Amino acid sequence: MKITKAIFAGSSQKLKDKPKAKFPEFAFIGRSNVGKSSLINSLCNHKGLAKTSATPGKTLLVNHFLINDSWYLVDLPGYGYAKISQAGRVKLHKMINEFINESEEMALLFVLLDSRHPIQKIDLEFLMSLGAAGIPFSIIFTKADKLSKTALEKQIEENKQELLQYWEELPPVFVTSSEKHIGREEVLEYLENRSDIKNIREIINMNVYYNDEESLFCYIVKDLSKMNNKNLCYKGRLPEYDNEIAVSGSFAKAYGFDIGDEIKIDYGDNSYDYLITGFIQTTNNSGREAILSYKAADHIMDIDNIPGWYWFDLTNESDDVDENIDEVNRIIEECEDKYGNHIISTMNFYKMIGGAMTTFQGISVMMLIIMCSISVVVIALILYLLIKSLVYHKRRDYGIYKALGYTSGSLMLQTAMSFMPSVIASAIVFSIVSYNVANPYISMFMRAFGLMKCDFAIPVPGVVAIAAGLTVVSFFLALLQTRRIKKIEAYNMLVAE
Repeated sequence: MKITKAIFAGSSQKLKDKPKAKFPEFAFIGRSNVGKSSLINSLCNHKGLAKTSATPGKTLLVNHFLINDSWYLVDLPGYGYAKISQAGRVKLHKMINEFINESEEMALLFVLLDSRHPIQKIDLEFLMSLGAAGIPFSIIFTKADKLSKTALEKQIEENKQELLQYWEELPPVFVTSSEKHIGREEVLEYLENRSDIKNIREIINMNVYYNDEESLFCYIVKDLSKMNNKNLCYKGRLPEYDNEIAVSGSFAKAYGFDIGDEIKIDYGDNSYDYLITGFIQTTNNSGREAILSYKAADHIMDIDNIPGWYWFDLTNESDDVDENIDEVNRIIEECEDKYGNHIISTMNFYKMIGGAMTTFQGISVMMLIIMCSISVVVIALILYLLIKSLVYHKRRDYGIYKALGYTSGSLMLQTAMSFMPSVIASAIVFSIVSYNVANPYISMFMRAFGLMKCDFAIPVPGVVAIAAGLTVVSFFLALLQTRRIKKIEAYNMLVAE
């Protein structure tokens, strides 16, 4: 994961006072002076984001940091510092418990432990309480740079063994150093792969025009950095600046555009010349589509007052709307708070794309089946004509063979087998031709739907299967055609003097 934006979103002592915008929360907690704020700064690559202090127990507020406009890192107060008053400890305990147990947006708790020391009793008690309450958590060992590699590995292993006395298996465990950024990428990768962090993309769908009359279905995306579909932009790149646009390859081909060309886009009475940075492919709207950023669209429309469709795409491919209905409902509520009652529908984008790809693959298979069926018909016709002619001209020979003791079955088998070398050679040639011809034709078919770059090539095992199948079918067809040998009677080889 790349954190491109991290801002302080607010501090609170009570749950009701936390930031109003609802996003998944990933909280950091641990004993005082364990390095929570430093780790947050390291993850965000921002030294002054979370305030650090040499005085333990300084953080007495819940601090929210909004990351990439889509989720929070939360710095919770440290626990276990003995120099605050009893009343202060009670207040702090209540604050922490309220957030951990009652915040609906709390997705995961990172419990920070000092890697230099054995697990403390207070840490173990806290971890046990999380397990009893069913709070999802991960463990981060901090200050890894303070020990030698051998001593660090030994201490962490001892701590793990201590924890395994209470759990059959451990939650995800990370080893970090804020000063040297050890473990930073591992934690960020873990966060990126969490289903809780949705790559929420705010998109307006709008028809714009080229040449005042040619319609382009335009996706206007708030944050193009979250458009991570590697197959979407198959040539060039997605727009980065407010004067750039990406258009569909089929549209560009139809009107002779290339990457680097300027295209005049109209909306209402406004026009703007955009620089084409890449070609996209899509099956929607016959492939006549484009992508703009919010800033780029501002040149031709008042983007904040456009009545369009807003997509909050749950972009984790494993997501299932039915299985994540609570998360979906949370996002819908968030949208309703922002856009009122203008929510049209929700959809699982990846299911939609997967269904389309299944359809296209099915069409490809159907085309291959048709080709094979035509081949079988042609082979059957050729075998019919050849075997009919052969049996007619060799009927005397077959009669003699029968007189010598050969059965009709053996003669039929021999005749059918005699055609096999030619059949096998033909099947191999057909399979090779299919392998090299089918994919270009399928690709040409897909381009009609807007997919300019696709690969549905028949795999090599498929080629072998086709050749073998054609050979087997041809053999049985040949055997079927040789049935007329049964009607030939044995010739009497004795000639009267």
